[in-house]
Amino acid sequence: MASADKLIADLQEISGSSFANDAQPVRARDALFEALRKVQSPWDIVWDHNWVNGATNASVKTLIDAGVFTKWAACGGSPKTCAELSELTGADELLIKRMMRQISGQHLVIETAEDTFVPSTWAAALAGESRIVCGIRGILRSA
Repeated sequence: MASADKLIADLQEISGSSFANDAQPVRARDALFEALRKVQSPWDIVWDHNWVNGATNASVKTLIDAGVFTKWAACGGSPKTCAELSELTGADELLIKRMMRQISGQHLVIETAEDTFVPSTWAAALAGESRIVCGIRGILRSA
């Protein structure tokens, strides 16, 4: 068990600054994905493909369409509750809560307290780069 604890601790230390060039994060991602598949059961993989990915994609698109990411960034990107995000966007609080919980489970936003979130680097990029949003919309439209 000690080796698992060390592995987990080492993985938690990884950040964007852990790499010397643009190729290294890609290599690390590929190695991590390969390692993940080695520890997942066939059922885990089916679950990811058929439920998690679809629900995450739908949640992301819903939050983009509601303006959550752009309005959140416009007010500074500080921690926000689902009620605050609902006020910012005019979207239903329960809808936002469900969508945010789904994407936080995929580490796309970070839940810091119950129903309180901060944007990840990825979520912040959605507000600033329209080509990312257009790419996501295009992918979801063709799916």
